[in-house]
Amino acid sequence: MKQITLILLMLAAALGAPAQVLVTSLEADSAFAAIDRQEWDRADSLLVLAISARPADPANVLLLSNLGMIRHYRGLDSLALATLDDAARISPRSTVIMANRANVLTSLGRTDEALEVYDMILDLDPSQARPRYQRALLMLRKGMVDKARADAAALDTIAPDSQERHTLRAAMLSADGDFEEAIPHYSEVIKVNPQPEFYSARAMCYLMTDRLPEAAEDISQGLALDPTDPELYIYRAALNKLRYRPDDAEADARQAIAFGLDPRRAAPFLSTDRKNSSRHK
Repeated sequence: MKQITLILLMLAAALGAPAQVLVTSLEADSAFAAIDRQEWDRADSLLVLAISARPADPANVLLLSNLGMIRHYRGLDSLALATLDDAARISPRSTVIMANRANVLTSLGRTDEALEVYDMILDLDPSQARPRYQRALLMLRKGMVDKARADAAALDTIAPDSQERHTLRAAMLSADGDFEEAIPHYSEVIKVNPQPEFYSARAMCYLMTDRLPEAAEDISQGLALDPTDPELYIYRAALNKLRYRPDDAEADARQAIAFGLDPRRAAPFLSTDRKNSSRHK
């Protein structure tokens, strides 16, 4: 290790580079390695050191963008937004920084501002699939269904095979009650991104179309990935109720509540005594 360090210092001297530049590079490399390991606190500290070493360097925009998202992952959204604002002042037309800001604004509940940022991104580059997908989801939340449909139609052309397009189509079809049509889209998403929430969503579609064995398999796959997902437990409760296993249904409903599900959603699966005790709490 000492020999490698000496060679690096000799190269820096030969090129006339200040020693501080070398230190900054090493710290940044260490920060990105920490990001790969999802060591957010360590990555945050290393990026702050790297940025402070050359505070006026325009190249800091990349470090600031990453630092902002690390703070978002740490749950420090206000600080994350301030960091991304600093990055945006250096590179105001960077769609990556804009998308990161929109993500944090959404997390902060500032939906209208996030929509404005997505509008700016798509004005600059209408071909970007991810911002269009995110904008459509926000529009659906706000009841702007026709505009969300327009973004979905655009994704059909821009990125027909993308995860964003299939996820959005599945969500919209499910919302419209077209569960059978939604299933193939969720299947395409699961092929490339087998996450619990997608197994959960497809399981719900299977339940709504009376395909109980397929629902059971998706619930099992989802719980293997995340045994604390309340949606999967409430869907298993529904499955058990359909199979005339009320005790198992109630046990799953209770587990769903324990993992954060609104008790009102679990009420149909609870016995009368359980409902009464919940009502008096």
